[in-house]
Amino acid sequence: MLKNHFDIVEEGDGAAAIARVKSGLAFHAVLLDVEMPNVNGMEAFHRIAIIAPDLSKRVLFLTGGAKDPVVDAWLKSFDPKRVLRKPISARELRGALERLDQE
Repeated sequence: MLKNHFDIVEEGDGAAAIARVKSGLAFHAVLLDVEMPNVNGMEAFHRIAIIAPDLSKRVLFLTGGAKDPVVDAWLKSFDPKRVLRKPISARELRGALERLDQE
């Protein structure tokens, strides 16, 4: 959905995403699925916030609906514009990324 508009780096799970951020590669933003194998989105976000505090302000969360009440409450602690509900259109996703530049 985004490859025609942005340079994309994909990872298959939370642990790999954390390692990628830890590698020092500069990222403009992170799209973080809440439910991922190995390390979930909540834990990945907390680790990213330690490694790259400025980048943590540019994380958008993707969710199909948090099944865990703790995760659901955690998501509600963020600006609703940072929590993107699946299914999501390419237009909505691009718009969310572009809004990060306006903040």
